[in-house]
Amino acid sequence: VDPAALERLRRAIHHLLRSPAAAPPATGPERRREDLESTVKRFIIEETGVLGAQAAIRGGIPARNPYFTGREDLIGTLHRTLRQQQRASVLPETALYGFGGVGKTQIAIEFAYRHAASYQLIWWIPAEDPATVRASLAALADRLGLPISGNMEQTVRSALDALASTTSLTWLLVYDNADDPASLEHLVPSTGGHVLVTSRNPAWAAASPVLEVDIF
Repeated sequence: VDPAALERLRRAIHHLLRSPAAAPPATGPERRREDLESTVKRFIIEETGVLGAQAAIRGGIPARNPYFTGREDLIGTLHRTLRQQQRASVLPETALYGFGGVGKTQIAIEFAYRHAASYQLIWWIPAEDPATVRASLAALADRLGLPISGNMEQTVRSALDALASTTSLTWLLVYDNADDPASLEHLVPSTGGHVLVTSRNPAWAAASPVLEVDIF
């Protein structure tokens, strides 16, 4: 919690203890203690809601599969790959590719939930169609409170630039079921966080580290 919030909490408790309005009711000290605890808890909740850590931003993530099992090695490798990549001029996204129905999307979903605490922002983007990608990134720009332009490309660019330049937001973008890497070339942040791509197209092997997925 912000130090200023703690100081306000200290003053509030001091005020409650000294204020006549905080005097114990006729039922005795036990009631007074319960009332004070309730007031302090409410104060802490209100303060941390405003002054505490930024709320997590989530968008479009499919529901977690409660029956997901196995794939521990693959998810572990994916986690290490994303952590070890140093963003510079090369996009360090990790692509999962394989035939349809082998579990690429399920692995990405499980990864997003399992490692949610590592990211302040997780944004899931259906990536079959570049137009859908642009619409999702425009929605992200709005969610981030960025100015929304009447020009879609400008709005998309503002979202990508904000992600690439942030030093205070840990983020993961998931481009699900992407096709041609060239179609996403200008729709992926150049640096700043983690990008996970699922695809059937082996051309992603030339664009990023690849985890090959066999049938479940």
